[in-house]
Formats: sequence, C-alpha cells, structure tokens
Amino acid sequence: MRRLTKEIRVYRDPDDDRKFIEWCEAHPNGFVFNCEIRDGEPQPYMLHAALPKLNELAQARLGRVNDLCYSFRNEGNPSGSGYRDNLTTGPNPKVVSRCLEALEKRYGCQPMCPYCQRWGWSR
Repeated sequence: MRRLTKEIRVYRDPDDDRKFIEWCEAHPNGFVFNCEIRDGEPQPYMLHAALPKLNELAQARLGRVNDLCYSFRNEGNPSGSGYRDNLTTGPNPKVVSRCLEALEKRYGCQPMCPYCQRWGWSR
C-alpha cells in the first residue's frame, strides 16, 4: 500500500489484497477506482463503491447487507476467500479514498461500475 495523500491510498503490491479488503470493510461508504497500469502508474477507468449495499435478494443469499462489488468476487475460488485472486496486483491495482472529491480532483471523473449501480448505488 502506498499513501499518495492523506486521503488517497494505492493498493498494488502482492500482499495488498487482504489490506484492500480490510480497508473497504473499515470504510463502507468509501470509493474505489479500479485501475490499469500505464507508464508505471495507476490510471483509473472504473469507479466502485467500497461496499455497496446489496439488494434484498442478495442480502438474503449472502447473509449480509454490504459486500465488495460483484466484479471483485469469485465464490468458487479454491482458496475459499470468495474474492478473485490478485485483486490489487497485476494489471488492476486499486486506488481508494473516503472522499470522492479527492479522487476525482487527482484522477478526473470515471464511469460508475454497472454492478454497483445495480445494487442501487449512485454518486
């Protein structure tokens, strides 16, 4: 994890997956930019809610009100974590903040994740 500012953190190291999940759980109203690496730096392309509130059907199925975005999940993961492997490493590091304004000031406005929107989340 690398702290860019007081409000913005970047998760892109091999041991950052767990730290990223813990950050989302600790900041359910926070924001996540999914990124690509260009010229050695993260370049955001999609905005996610840290823990979008699930619809009633998903709440009943999963037994919780909030969860990481569906695009980060892998229920069949052999590790049993329920999340995709390499959430923060490889081609897709994550940039997070509790403040959407701080993210957009640094990186510009990005499109919202359709899965997060489907759960009823909006800016």
